[in-house]
Amino acid sequence: MSNEEEVFNIIVVDDSQFSREQISGILTQYGFTVTGQFSAAGDALQFIAENPVQLAIIDVVMPKVSGFELAQKIQEKFKKVKIVMVSSLSQERVVLESIASGAHDFIQKPIDELVLVDSVKKIQKTVNEDK
Repeated sequence: MSNEEEVFNIIVVDDSQFSREQISGILTQYGFTVTGQFSAAGDALQFIAENPVQLAIIDVVMPKVSGFELAQKIQEKFKKVKIVMVSSLSQERVVLESIASGAHDFIQKPIDELVLVDSVKKIQKTVNEDK
């Protein structure tokens, strides 16, 4: 495998600084590369347009643009970017809407470290197989 195939850049989009730092910290601890943390959808979209991103971890509930709307915009413009939705809301409709928005996984807050890492590893494997 060449170095190019091993590139797996992750961004975290959450209006909560605590959540962004928690998720980024867990991923970094397990050797993943978090290339950006964003509190707003517009900033995340601009970053994706200008930088290689393979995975976006997005909070469902955010001001102005919801995580669902952001996921849909990413899927429309950047089809190769995989998405994991996170939320403290666990109702079935939230999970189903996450999947309908293009998410590849849904993780319940508070974040379980091993659930997050397992999800990201599975997505990374599919990204590397797609190349």
